[in-house]
Amino acid sequence: MDSVRKQIEQRSNDIRERKRMLTFAQKQYSDTRNQQANQELQIAKGRFVAVSCNIISCNLIISRSIRLDDLRRRLTPTRTALLLTLSKIFPIELLSPPDLLFTILDVPLPIPMAANEPAPPLTMPTHKDITEEAVATALGYVAELLQLVAAYLGKPLVYPVVSIGSRSLIKDNISAMTGPRM
Repeated sequence: MDSVRKQIEQRSNDIRERKRMLTFAQKQYSDTRNQQANQELQIAKGRFVAVSCNIISCNLIISRSIRLDDLRRRLTPTRTALLLTLSKIFPIELLSPPDLLFTILDVPLPIPMAANEPAPPLTMPTHKDITEEAVATALGYVAELLQLVAAYLGKPLVYPVVSIGSRSLIKDNISAMTGPRM
């Protein structure tokens, strides 16, 4: 009988130990599940924040794109008005149709006579009002007009026009030499 009682007592102790181990394991499992759930929640929150930021960024880009399109639509009539004003300030008119001689601000503006000529002629026997000064003046007006048109259209000139006193020149920044060899 004693041995049976000892066996029963031993088995009761084993059962209590197993219950304790099972309770400990359940607690650890529960803690691990809670940690995992918290990590998944943090990851989900991070993704939500990232998606929210992307949505906000996209909305900002879209709203700015719409505003830019609106500004471009509103800018076209302004540009047109500015170009019309320039055509009145710097009128270019045909002076002599057979010679294709134009004027800008009533100053003769000859064009090169042949396709291989680099510049317009400085004098013309048929037109006494074409002189070197008149051609320089006309080209200066054209340079100023060209610069204003480029600015109004928002297109920078590859070779900017520089006004120096009563003369203008086209500045070649691309092939300009600098340094002692200049």
